[in-house]
Amino acid sequence: YAGVVKALITSMKNTCTLTADGEELFSGKFLLCTVANGNYVGSSFKCAPRSENNDGLMEICLVKAISRLTFIRLVGAYTKGEHLDDKRFKDIIIYKRAKSITVSSPDKGFAYTLDGEVIEKNEFTLDTLERKIKFAVPKAE
Repeated sequence: YAGVVKALITSMKNTCTLTADGEELFSGKFLLCTVANGNYVGSSFKCAPRSENNDGLMEICLVKAISRLTFIRLVGAYTKGEHLDDKRFKDIIIYKRAKSITVSSPDKGFAYTLDGEVIEKNEFTLDTLERKIKFAVPKAE
């Protein structure tokens, strides 16, 4: 919630370029951007309702800069994960699945959060790594 409130207060002044699997998806001012490997972020926002955590893909959900009033009207649907099928979001949401995502910003103090930790960095890349974690599972009886 804190990140969303901060974005509203700063009047969508963040600027970024978002690239997914080598394709530029967005360049400009935005409200918020989430990269997820599960349906929920912050345990409340279902920003990636089509995410599958075992498909080798990350979900990108970018909300373009919108008025505060528009945000207030739409936040309920976004929180419930209804934004991908809601016509009101057609021109303000970019949603894509990708294996590699790069975000860059010219803004001083540009920050992102990674599992709750705030990191100030003007460019970062996220890549999926297939079959890199081994699990120990008990034998079935």
